[in-house]
Amino acid sequence: AENAAIQNNTATDLKDLNNGDGGGIYLSGSGYSGFPVVNQNGGKVSGNNARRGGGIYVSRGQFNAAGGSVTGNSAINNGGGVHVSNSDTVTLSGGMTITGNKLGTDSDKTENNLYLNMSSLRVAAAGLTDGAAIGVITASAPTAENALTITSDTVTKNYFISDNSAYETAIGSDGYVVLRPKTAKTYIVRLSLPENGSASRVETTGELIQTVMEGSNDYRL
Repeated sequence: AENAAIQNNTATDLKDLNNGDGGGIYLSGSGYSGFPVVNQNGGKVSGNNARRGGGIYVSRGQFNAAGGSVTGNSAINNGGGVHVSNSDTVTLSGGMTITGNKLGTDSDKTENNLYLNMSSLRVAAAGLTDGAAIGVITASAPTAENALTITSDTVTKNYFISDNSAYETAIGSDGYVVLRPKTAKTYIVRLSLPENGSASRVETTGELIQTVMEGSNDYRL
């Protein structure tokens, strides 16, 4: 689709009108029917709603986005913007943005943009350029010992933003973008005593130089 606008749709199914996937675009195929390919060249997918994949649901298909935006969509069960479900191919390039999409009900919505349903899923992102912004969230939680790789190719600049405030994205030592727990900031606290002897240390005080973690009260002066 060249600069197309796919807006204000709600996904339904025949059994439950509130239980459809892919509010704006639904991609699903098989070895018998073939695997669908959607190319987004500019344009926007916005204002759509679904159970999963408020903007786009990708399950056994190929989604290529060169610029444009997926924004302002919502889902009840993950993938407010884009839900990548299975062995799919997602390629992002240009100034593509996937931001401002939500998960949940009207009274309790959280940021949920590009959702990767399995820890093995990756997106190609080497072609992203300045202006791009991709919010990302995963079904599996990264740990300090096991960061989750989210790109299938190496990059020189990171355009991904974690939707979960407990995590951050970064370019790993191998050049792939990873999702990991936030690295706590630390500060050096130095206590200088007056040279005139008007104040001095006693045995119950802490060290004159201490490393303190952000948000911690674990220090003594």
